[in-house]
Amino acid sequence: SHGILIKGGDVLEAATKVKTVVFDKTGTLTAGHPSVTDILLVTDLGAESDSISSSKVLQQGEDQELEDADGVVFEIPESIKRIADVFINAAVTNAPEVINVMTLAACVENGSEHPIAKGIMKKAKELGISPDFLHQAENFTNEAGIGIRGKVKGNIVNLGNRRSLIENKIKILKGTFEAMEYLERMGRTAIVISVNGVTKAIIGLLDEAKDDAIVSVHVLQAMGMQVYMLTGDNHRYIYLFVLPTLT
Repeated sequence: SHGILIKGGDVLEAATKVKTVVFDKTGTLTAGHPSVTDILLVTDLGAESDSISSSKVLQQGEDQELEDADGVVFEIPESIKRIADVFINAAVTNAPEVINVMTLAACVENGSEHPIAKGIMKKAKELGISPDFLHQAENFTNEAGIGIRGKVKGNIVNLGNRRSLIENKIKILKGTFEAMEYLERMGRTAIVISVNGVTKAIIGLLDEAKDDAIVSVHVLQAMGMQVYMLTGDNHRYIYLFVLPTLT
């Protein structure tokens, strides 16, 4: 009745010796239903002719994360704060640019059972994009750990993280990294949408921690257990939304 399957008495007996518990994040400590909170259009920065190398962006992102992880400081620099002013309310508007990029993203994500895909499909529906009118993506590829890609009406559409930008040799327009940095510092998971090899938008998603996860973790800790979590998410989300559960 509690959703726990015990294979035998020996397993139950061995459980008394457990000193460390490792949780998965999505759907275990969190609700498992990430929702789209932000849609940031790179072209809104007015820098479409400017680009930087994907390797530089990856290095910038990783260096910043290591620096933040050491100091656990989340103050947002002024250069990043300005992103908020440019993109304000982008996720709730039905501007043609937003509809176009979200339609392409929805075509590639349509039918997927992945939590992020469901979050993107839900936002597309809220924007008035009906699943009944989405084109079937061709040559769909699931790039494990980095993203997905597909062909929609002749357009190559990529959705993914920094590694996806590298692997697919995406041209990264100026403002892409700043937008990702802004979202991640706000505790969001940042997914980049690229069309025909050029970054077009960054989606921010948030998956709230479960209320009962806090109780469960604290009970285990009171029993003397060491509690850890495995996740591929950015560490800022962990510090802002999940770490309080584990402490």
